[in-house]
Amino acid sequence: MRITSLKFRHVGPFGAEGVALEGFSNGLNVVCQTNEFGKSTILEALAIFLFKPFSSARQDVKALQTAGSIDGPEGEITFMSGGRNYCLTKVFLKKKGARLQDADTGQVLATDRAAEEKVTELLRAANLNDGPSGLLWVRQGLSMVGVKDDGQVASRLEGELGTLIGGERARDYLTRVETELATYLTKTGAAKKGGPLQVAQAAVEATQAELTEAIRLRDLTKATGVELARVHSELERLELESSQVDIAAQIETTREAITAARSFANALALLRATRDQAIASAERATARQNEQIEKLVTFNATQKALVAIEGDEAVLKASLTEKRRERDELRKEIDLFEAKTAEQGRLRSRREILARQTQRLEQTGRETARLSELVEELDKGQLSLNSLTESIADLPPIRRADIEPLRRAADRMRQVDAELRALSTRLFLELSPDGAGKVVVEGRALDSGPFELSGDTVLHLDGIGRLRSDDGRLRDLSAEQVEAQAEYKNLLSQFGVTDVTQAIRMADQRHVWETDRKRLTADLARLAPQGRAALETDLEAGLSEIESLTDSLNDLGSDLTDTPGCDIDIADDLRATRAKLTVIEEALEQLQTKFAKFGSEQARLRERLAGLNLPETEGERAAQANSLAVEKLKYETDARAAKAKVEAMNSQAPVQSLDMLEARMKRLERVVAQSRAGMEALKTQAAGLIARRDAAFEGEDADAKVAALEARLASHQAELSRHSRQTDIRRLLRETLTRTQSRLREAYTAPVAKELAPLLSMVIPGARAGLGDNLGVDTVHRDGRSEAITQLSGGTQEQFAILTRLAYARLLARGGASAPVILDDALVYADDARRNAMFDVLNHVSSGEDPIQILYLSCHKGATFHLGGHLVEPKPWL
Repeated sequence: MRITSLKFRHVGPFGAEGVALEGFSNGLNVVCQTNEFGKSTILEALAIFLFKPFSSARQDVKALQTAGSIDGPEGEITFMSGGRNYCLTKVFLKKKGARLQDADTGQVLATDRAAEEKVTELLRAANLNDGPSGLLWVRQGLSMVGVKDDGQVASRLEGELGTLIGGERARDYLTRVETELATYLTKTGAAKKGGPLQVAQAAVEATQAELTEAIRLRDLTKATGVELARVHSELERLELESSQVDIAAQIETTREAITAARSFANALALLRATRDQAIASAERATARQNEQIEKLVTFNATQKALVAIEGDEAVLKASLTEKRRERDELRKEIDLFEAKTAEQGRLRSRREILARQTQRLEQTGRETARLSELVEELDKGQLSLNSLTESIADLPPIRRADIEPLRRAADRMRQVDAELRALSTRLFLELSPDGAGKVVVEGRALDSGPFELSGDTVLHLDGIGRLRSDDGRLRDLSAEQVEAQAEYKNLLSQFGVTDVTQAIRMADQRHVWETDRKRLTADLARLAPQGRAALETDLEAGLSEIESLTDSLNDLGSDLTDTPGCDIDIADDLRATRAKLTVIEEALEQLQTKFAKFGSEQARLRERLAGLNLPETEGERAAQANSLAVEKLKYETDARAAKAKVEAMNSQAPVQSLDMLEARMKRLERVVAQSRAGMEALKTQAAGLIARRDAAFEGEDADAKVAALEARLASHQAELSRHSRQTDIRRLLRETLTRTQSRLREAYTAPVAKELAPLLSMVIPGARAGLGDNLGVDTVHRDGRSEAITQLSGGTQEQFAILTRLAYARLLARGGASAPVILDDALVYADDARRNAMFDVLNHVSSGEDPIQILYLSCHKGATFHLGGHLVEPKPWL
């Protein structure tokens, strides 16, 4: 929709004469009038005539009527929709009616209710006071109110954008589902206390507990009877066994057998102790004899080894003496060879120093030549740099960065001149011949004939008074012209140029020369990173080093003379002699090691002989051996006699051992005790089972009671299942509707945020808006932090609210549902910089290939003058 013209009569301050606003452009339109002219009334009338039925007699329609008028509000709105021009005429109250025509041909398309329905279809909106989109018209005093979904914005956008966001029906259904779900669950998702789901759950849990207890008691009663029968049977068995088996006689017989077996065991243990003692004595005598035999064998072997080692030791001493003599002779030869080698090394070292210094002299000469070349290049570069610096100093003091302020000053001066020419009031005074000399302008009397009067001329009429034209806007522009001219001349004088063209040329020339100077400075710095002084110091050091090296080489050359025999290579002889010495020293070391081992071995053998502790003479050692043999024979005879007695005693042992008899006694006593305890326990158990059986169900039928509880539980479970299913269905519906609305809302807000971002960057660079669930801006992100929209200043909130509406308008236009944006005294809270930036945005979105139509209503002429746009002047509706 694009509005072409608006005409109203008998509306607010516009009585029978009415008001007409015609010639609206497709872009930015400005209506600037004083307070109480009726701008807000025009906006109110536009909303009522478009969206209120002609038959309406509501209070807002009556309030629109001109005070004291008997005629109802009348209006004519021409607009374009879908490429066709329409004219809607509507009258309220007294002569109510509506008519829709083709604005180009005058053909009546529909009347009354049909006309209103057709308009609703064309505008894709109904019953909304904020424009066809439901959000694009900002009324006076409401510029800070952001976009909020009141339940109809999303529904309106379904038609305008072709995007299903949920609509009123979906929201009503979600509300109904939430209400029904609240009867079942709390907000945390738990079953609501006293609700049908909680009541059903409690009934199932109580009945289940009763059934479990009844089944337990029923099974317990049946098990008690079975267990009682088993206990009686066990009692009968134990009593029968007690009567058939004479345990007491068995215990007495076993006790007598244990006494006899214990006496036999004591006697046998005494004989075994005597036998073991005799065997131990015989073993000790055998060990003493074997030890004496081993000592004799070791004594004889050690004596033989000691005699052999003493013979080898004498031969080894002679070998050691010979090897030491050979070693001393080789050491003398090596000392002679090493002295000759040292002398040859000293001569070779001097020759190497001479070669290195010669090479250093050549390298220093090359480096010195290179340093000389660098000094020459530095001299040439410095001359060029000085020349460029002098040329730059001769230029006017203007740079490229100064061009833009100068250009803006020139543009401002030209703009003020043009506006002054457009606004200047020209009067032409034609004096009769009699009037000559009677009119004075600026102290000069005018002659007869025509005279052009500018807007600020004062005429002095002789004998009458003076005539002065007073145009406030003209005075302001004149003052602004003087200011602009002064600013422009000051900048020209400051930069030393005559005009902008010369300034651009001089600034470009300065930029080129300064670029060359920077390049030359960089080249000089590259040639001498440490500076010219360091370079010259290096050059002087190089020349001094060349002189020093030359003197040193002359001294070394005179000292090096041919020395006879200095070039003979004796290294091989030295290496061979050293190898012989190494072999001799290794052999000597081995002999010394072996000699030391002979001494250690002799000491060890002598120590072994002393440790054997044998008699010194051969006869004494033989007598000791005979005595040990006789002792061994005696103890072995005693041991054989003791073993025979033990074997004879073992042949008279009882049939059963003492251990077996004691085990049988313990078993019989345990059987008696267990039999008595078992019968007592069974009797106690039987009494308890009888009491438990008598107490269960108090005589009722256990199976019948369990069956009744099972039937009641099934009924309660069916009721719980039904309520659970109803709860799950409603929860699933809520989650599905909420998830779908959230997903579709995100899909909708994404393009809105995309449209808003470039507009916002033009006013508040670096800021990023966050759209909330209400379809409007709720957070602002900038400088690395996030702020709620309510934390911002009033002016910033106002700018976000208007920018968001412009973004919606652009989105609607791209969806083929263009709608005009109407701003009534907006931007009243903006500072000068932000207001100018917002003016730029308004001009931006209202221009281009697909402009948004904007109607800007204001009472601030000074601010509106800088807005630009198409100025629409109200006229009477004739």
